[in-house]
Amino acid sequence: MKFIPDEIKLTYLISIFVMMFFVGFLIFLVFIYNKRQLFFHQQQKLRESEHQNLLLQKELEKQKEIENERVRISSDMHDDIGARISALKLQGEFIKENYTHDAALQSELEELLNTTSEMTVAMREMIWSLKTENDFLLNFIDFTHKYASDFFSRSKMKLHFNNNIKDNIPLYSEVRRNLLFCYKETLNNIYKHSQASDVSILFSIDAGQLKLEIYDNGIGMPANSEQISSGNGIYNMQNRMNNIAGRLDIPQIDNGCKLVFTLPFSK
Repeated sequence: MKFIPDEIKLTYLISIFVMMFFVGFLIFLVFIYNKRQLFFHQQQKLRESEHQNLLLQKELEKQKEIENERVRISSDMHDDIGARISALKLQGEFIKENYTHDAALQSELEELLNTTSEMTVAMREMIWSLKTENDFLLNFIDFTHKYASDFFSRSKMKLHFNNNIKDNIPLYSEVRRNLLFCYKETLNNIYKHSQASDVSILFSIDAGQLKLEIYDNGIGMPANSEQISSGNGIYNMQNRMNNIAGRLDIPQIDNGCKLVFTLPFSK
């Protein structure tokens, strides 16, 4: 048993060598397969990345086209419609100065001049809203401050305006437009109905929420919540806030009235 013929030893060694070669060949095949799979996945991710980049590029180009169109419209409004309104106002002032004998005509002309002044203000606001450089929060806050100062300058109400926000984050046009309409509607309601002497406006960030709080020390709102929500102005403002994922709250306070507009905030 101790003696093994050389032929058997050779056969045994050859068998071992063939098995090792076969195992090595299998390992090589597995290695090649894994490399091919890895390459395939990398190519697939690359194609997906290129597709995403292409979509992103198209979206950026689309946004750029929209921005260019907004700039063009604002320029055309300023140059064309603004000039026409100014010409109309000048003509009205000329007629008013030269036909002073007709009291009825004077009254109509005064109303016409007031209307053209309001149209000029409205056009400036529209041009401001179209300019892409105003699509930021601090620009919006500066505009609302100026608007409120001009608005209440014709009344005896004292304005207190405060801003606790430092980050100039993007504020997209749809959000800006709806929030501005709510802001203007609130100030108009205060001017017409509140009988207030003081108006306080505060912009702040609280618990990840952008807050606009408007308070007046006037006669307040009805205690019945149904009466409050039934008004078209409040209903429209609630709808506008819902459209931009925000909300309008009207907390009950002892004196005056307070409206709180809240929006999700992210840097």
